Amino acid sequence: MSNTSTENSGGILNGVGNVTTILRNTVVKNNRATARGGGIFNYAAQLTLENSTVVDNVAEAYAGGIESYASNSTLTLNNSTVTSNTALDPAYDAGGVLNVGTLAYSN
Repeated sequence: MSNTSTENSGGILNGVGNVTTILRNTVVKNNRATARGGGIFNYAAQLTLENSTVVDNVAEAYAGGIESYASNSTLTLNNSTVTSNTALDPAYDAGGVLNVGTLAYSN
């Protein structure tokens, strides 16, 4: 997928509430957000990536690749890669992943 957003999440917006999303064998690439989460913005929800890649995404503020925001968010990366993503404003955080909730990673 390749998209542009004028706010949060150029590619995928996951949330709010009792939302659980699993992405398997997925490539999230060449997305752009003018605010947060160039590839994926996970807000107050559960997101799992399995055998997936988040690559070449851009956010003008926070998290070029994935932003998982809110204390009740869960981000799980299983055998997945987050690479070559960019947050353009150096005053903000994380070209790859910005996580505020729970993060689990396995290879």
